[in-house]
Amino acid sequence: MVGFDLVDLNPLVDPGYATVLNAKQVVDECMTGITLRKLGLGNRDYLSPLTRRDARR
Repeated sequence: MVGFDLVDLNPLVDPGYATVLNAKQVVDECMTGITLRKLGLGNRDYLSPLTRRDARR
């Protein structure tokens, strides 16, 4: 993935802001994925050293 485009978002028609919150989550996850790949951390099983140890280590 090189980039992404978020379309069809109209917060004026969504009184509960559910669409806006979902769009924010999608943008945050896309930006995180792009950043991790640029840092060379695109491995599917990557575990951040800041997280707790789990059974995969």
